[in-house]
Amino acid sequence: MKVLWFSNKELISSVVNSSGTWLSTMANNLSDHSEIEIVNITEADTHDIQTKSASRMVEYVLPKFRLGKDGLPSISNIEKIKAIVENEHPDIIHVWGVEKYWGLLLARKHIIGYHTILDIQGVLEACDIFYKGELSFHNFLKEMNFFDALYAYGFVYLQKLRMHKRIKNENEIIKSFSNIGYQSEWVRNWVFYKNPSAKLYKSYISVRSEFCNPSTKWKIDNPKTRVTIVASGISYKRLDVAIKAFNIIHNIYPDIQLSIVGYKPDHRGFSRYLTSLIKNYRLNNSIECLGNLQAGKIIDLYKKSYCSIISSSVESYSVVLAESIAYGIPCVVSYAGALPEFKNRCSQLLYFPSGDFVTCANMIIHCIQQGCEIRELETISDSKVAENQLDVYKAIINNQ
Repeated sequence: MKVLWFSNKELISSVVNSSGTWLSTMANNLSDHSEIEIVNITEADTHDIQTKSASRMVEYVLPKFRLGKDGLPSISNIEKIKAIVENEHPDIIHVWGVEKYWGLLLARKHIIGYHTILDIQGVLEACDIFYKGELSFHNFLKEMNFFDALYAYGFVYLQKLRMHKRIKNENEIIKSFSNIGYQSEWVRNWVFYKNPSAKLYKSYISVRSEFCNPSTKWKIDNPKTRVTIVASGISYKRLDVAIKAFNIIHNIYPDIQLSIVGYKPDHRGFSRYLTSLIKNYRLNNSIECLGNLQAGKIIDLYKKSYCSIISSSVESYSVVLAESIAYGIPCVVSYAGALPEFKNRCSQLLYFPSGDFVTCANMIIHCIQQGCEIRELETISDSKVAENQLDVYKAIINNQ
């Protein structure tokens, strides 16, 4: 069986230290099956189409084509993509996510005659609702002078408007697919709302093997010096909640540090607001912003951390939480989006109301003072993830 993926991730010879880590893991697990071959089409900062190959996997890396007002590349560039698909002639086409233009190629019949499935990685409309992270201009003004606050808030608001414009394409894509994969009941509800006639398939997500190694699991008696959050600087990830909660922690435990993975300050928009928060709370020497890190580096931080924080206003799944649970580190989690569904998979998750930094801080204090060992109730193995995905492909091919 040949499966062609349209994805947002390079799978061959790429460093796994940012979003989409689970997609690489799934590709590797699937390619271990002798009955399946994966072709991945993605895009990157390159001038020409690049072709790579590995064991039972072929990858085409496209340039980031300029898109027209219709959300698609030029006809000549669409023809290049069609030629790749026709040359590979897959048994099924799998579109990962609605963020890129991949789904529009099929929705608008540029690519036809194949079995297809769309997998929802995130719902733009839901993210649009929470894009500002429940923050108003007044929140920015409390931490910054008027003009800085106006700039930072205006920057975030313009980003929200850009996302809002993409919802029309998202709806078009979702409504055009008869087979759609979902990774949480929260996503399933949104997909059903947008396309009630689609046949829906449960997808599973692998966590990186480094987080599952029993010999390196988090231990309550290891020396701890910090708390850690893994999140980008997008406003709805609510790093401000973690910083405000940490300020409360720091007043009680001045030697504890906050490590932020996935974020590097760039002094634009929401980042400028976060920088002001850190400066106003005098936390510059107690907070480290580390940017993207590979799994081993994150584990090194987790070993020295009392807990992992997930503070988002909205999440369609959360690989970060899944990996934290697999590693065994206590988790302080916002009760938002699909995050509450993890309470059925793990004991002793500490939830706080979305945006409530005071309760978040108290959950962290609980981890510091009393410790909190968690236990994964449902383990989803790599083999189960791969077998489930293979079963989905077979069901679609055999039923159509």
